[in-house]
Amino acid sequence: MPGLVTNVSEVHRSRVGQRSPRRVATISLHTSPLDQPGTGDAGGLNVYVVEVAKQLAGRGIEVEIFTRAVCPDELPVVELVPGVLVRNVVAGPFEELDKNSLSGQICPFTFGVLRTEAAFEPGRYDLLHAHYWLSGQVAAVAAERWGVPLIQSMHTLGKVKNLALANGDYAEPDARIRGESEVIAAADRLVANTATEARQGATTGTVRWVLAISVVGAIIAMVVVYGLVHGV
Repeated sequence: MPGLVTNVSEVHRSRVGQRSPRRVATISLHTSPLDQPGTGDAGGLNVYVVEVAKQLAGRGIEVEIFTRAVCPDELPVVELVPGVLVRNVVAGPFEELDKNSLSGQICPFTFGVLRTEAAFEPGRYDLLHAHYWLSGQVAAVAAERWGVPLIQSMHTLGKVKNLALANGDYAEPDARIRGESEVIAAADRLVANTATEARQGATTGTVRWVLAISVVGAIIAMVVVYGLVHGV
């Protein structure tokens, strides 16, 4: 993967002492960090989002996680731990939706995220971090509006999944393939969490992939990318 994927630890060593973001907006449209892993679509991604947020907060970087409200009784804002807020955005019906149905809620969810930011003084968020392509669609709009860098974690790629279909499997829809291409083009950097994901990402042809194995690696990636984009 020479030239296509950068190991974040190598860049970090040359940028020790750089300025860090004050507050990160994390987009997790299709699954809430408040959900119990193992229920619905909640699983490893939930754990990952929560752990990254907690460790960022432990380093003095505030995090606000935007997710879709699925119950009318949910509070609009929940403190996960000191320094980490979960914002439940109303977008679509108050119920769990499968990933193929969630694309229809991208626009109302995006409006909800933008309305939240507009209620504060300009410059509330320094950085966006989105998980999965659905969240990336939202974050791409917000990043352009707010003028902040976007870090995207794809986790899986529809194009790659379609190349390894087993008998009886359904191909990922064209809407996802197009959506992923748009997100990849919009992101300032794309974070790969494993060497396998990095190799798969390299097939997209972009040179903006960063290999950040482990939660700590993802945190370093955000700080490093913030510095690279802002030249600090």
